[in-house]
Amino acid sequence: MRNKIKNNKNLSKSLGYYIPNRFTLNVDRDLSKLNYESFTIFIHEYGHLLQNIFTVFGWYTFAIETFKLGIIRDIGKNFREYHIPFKKHFYNAEISKKIQSQIGFQKYIFNSQNLSGEETIANLPGVAKLYEETSTFFGFTEENERQRIYSEFLVDGIKREIEINCLTLYESMSYIIEKHYSLYSIPSPDFPYNIISLLFENTNLRTDYGKQLIIIYLSLLTPAPEIIFKDLFEKATRGSYHSRVDNELFADNLVKNLSGNFNQTLLDNITLISKYINDYCDKIKFYEHSTNYIKWLQDAYSAFSNQIIKDHLFFLRPILNKDKSNNLINQLDFDYFLLINDKNIISSVQNKSDDHVRGMIFHTSLFHSINYLFDYKTYSRKCPIIKNCQEKEKNLNCLCHPYKHSIKVPGETLCEYGTAAHLLLFHDIKIIYK
Repeated sequence: MRNKIKNNKNLSKSLGYYIPNRFTLNVDRDLSKLNYESFTIFIHEYGHLLQNIFTVFGWYTFAIETFKLGIIRDIGKNFREYHIPFKKHFYNAEISKKIQSQIGFQKYIFNSQNLSGEETIANLPGVAKLYEETSTFFGFTEENERQRIYSEFLVDGIKREIEINCLTLYESMSYIIEKHYSLYSIPSPDFPYNIISLLFENTNLRTDYGKQLIIIYLSLLTPAPEIIFKDLFEKATRGSYHSRVDNELFADNLVKNLSGNFNQTLLDNITLISKYINDYCDKIKFYEHSTNYIKWLQDAYSAFSNQIIKDHLFFLRPILNKDKSNNLINQLDFDYFLLINDKNIISSVQNKSDDHVRGMIFHTSLFHSINYLFDYKTYSRKCPIIKNCQEKEKNLNCLCHPYKHSIKVPGETLCEYGTAAHLLLFHDIKIIYK
């Protein structure tokens, strides 16, 4: 998710990246051999993995993404062809509405004033303030009202409003993690990386990066992080006593002083997301490799949800303690994400079971395919596991080129990618590029 490093997009991607909802962290080399620059990228991108796998909001975005599977299969069954990208082609009114609202949801999450990241952004004189107003956005199936949170900044010397939403919270959090580790080798552009830091600049927490991270992370334990962030920010920056308490007491005080019952709301949201995940698993349980995938997914969510209810800072604590790469991963003892190095060789963080690894590979393959149909120009047409494919050495006509028809039929042995492709009807649906 890192946009620019030294104004070189290719460099940033070669050093490391994390694609939301893939559960796969891409790094440029073995964790034990990271140099200063590579560790900066690793810890930044690990921050994005943390937001995705270890927060309520991250799992909500995952649940929303799974809705696309039903949309795609409806199109395939009803029209027997895919016009891609979906956002440029209209099917019947009901499906079109689902597609557009799905895209609208993603735009709502990631759109922030359309700044390029190259503008010079600074605080207005005085203490930063957060404002709130009611606006309209299109949710997954209907028009909704939401609270828009924004602050005023000087952008190239001109007063402008910048929205505080998922994008600014996500990227700013990863940038603050870099500062927390005292990593300054790779300067970040102002937007969106530095926005939340600017908010804290004129407060009693301006140099306490640990407490800044706690505020953002607690916000992400809700489905409306920008609203909770405003509340937490205003409470935490009021007075000076917060700077004298340890992180555990600081987090506990914040949660207790929030309006409403934070812990009960957290439990309610975890229960709701669990229902989404179970519904999703029911839709795919008849497919090859789905048994491993379902077990991995349910185990991963259970591991997160059971722990976060007992200890809100459990997954953030290794960051707060400034643990290094291997120690950070080992301390979490989390068995549900993959590392991929620059040669695309999949490696285990822990001694994962083969079932879990195959489940994760199937997940990556499925989401690669889904995202491809919505925006094929952004995604490579090459099978994401081709370098690890055992079938290609046998010279079989498999789905190693993912978007061509396969001569295989359901019932034959398919790799994880082939199963994902069949689940999306690629073997039977004509694909028309627009």
